[in-house]
This record gives sequence, structure tokens and C-alpha cells, in this order.
Amino acid sequence: MLWKLVIVAAAAAILIGGALWVADGTHIYTKDREKVVTTSHDPIFGTEVEEVTWVENFQYGLFPDHAHISHLHRSYAFILGLGGGVILVSLFMLRRARRTA
Repeated sequence: MLWKLVIVAAAAAILIGGALWVADGTHIYTKDREKVVTTSHDPIFGTEVEEVTWVENFQYGLFPDHAHISHLHRSYAFILGLGGGVILVSLFMLRRARRTA
């Protein structure tokens, strides 16, 4: 019974993580900032000037934003891989428990 609960919990984590990923816009890479472009008209030269600023805004992505092990948990692929691994181990243990019983 324990292994079935672990499978259900891992599947729920995968589904919730997927829902969060879709809600944040299904980005390939995790983003921690958002580019904001402000356009203004220059009265002296008569041109338009674009001013770029970066605003802190975390958006969940499929892969981490940096290729370092410390940023791995900031991606949906981590939850998907970990949940899938837990499900496989739980299925193996469930099968093993049925054989010994």
C-alpha cells in the first residue's frame, strides 16, 4: 500500500509541476527576469528612443536557466525526471513485494 501512495504522490507532483509550467507560459528555459522596453519621443532630434530595463519576474521553464547543478531544481525537467524515477522504483518495489508475499 505504501508504494501505491508513493506512485500517486509522484504522479500528482508531475501533474502539478506541469500545470505550473503551462500556467507560466511553457518556456523552454527558466527565466528570472523580464525585459521591459519603453519607447519615448526625443523632442530635440525628433527620433524615438528605446529604453530597456529588466524587471525581476520568475517564470518556470522546462530546463534550468544556468547549466550548473545548483540550478537544476528550478526546472520542470527536474520534477519530471525525479517523479518518473520515483514511479519506476516504486513499481519495482511493488512488484518485488507481491512476489515475496
